[in-house]
Amino acid sequence: MSTLELHQPAIPISYARLLVELCTRWHVAPEELMAGTSLARVEPQLLDARLTPLEFNLLVARALKLTGEPALGYHFGLQTKLSAHGFLGYAVMTSATLGEAIALTEKFFSTRSGALDFRFFVEGDTAIIQIDNTADIKPPFAFPYESLLVGLCHAGAYIT
Repeated sequence: MSTLELHQPAIPISYARLLVELCTRWHVAPEELMAGTSLARVEPQLLDARLTPLEFNLLVARALKLTGEPALGYHFGLQTKLSAHGFLGYAVMTSATLGEAIALTEKFFSTRSGALDFRFFVEGDTAIIQIDNTADIKPPFAFPYESLLVGLCHAGAYIT
């Protein structure tokens, strides 16, 4: 991911809203979490707004600091419903198998995040999901990896 792409809105605002809601469990007020971020200036009714990877990372870093919860990504993954991922989430829900759901995720993952690359492959009898950071920035701790992998495991319950 180029420096230019780090400044291009790509992260759905729904993820930021979920993070703000999650942080209230640790008594972090939304205004406190969003202070000094671009999210504080976004109109609440804008459902299709997007944040840049840099803006979302700033919000996650603030959330980790203010909550003091190192496993915040784990909690985020458990809380996030498949429908929060838009059309990709709905497609995953209608998958006949977990393999089909993972294949769809791999194919369309970039529509949800440009800062991470999602790959699935099999080596011998081992299935591997590999998530790589494609940005020139360090994601806040393990948050994106935890939330994605926990969310994927949690999503298995919804697959038809």
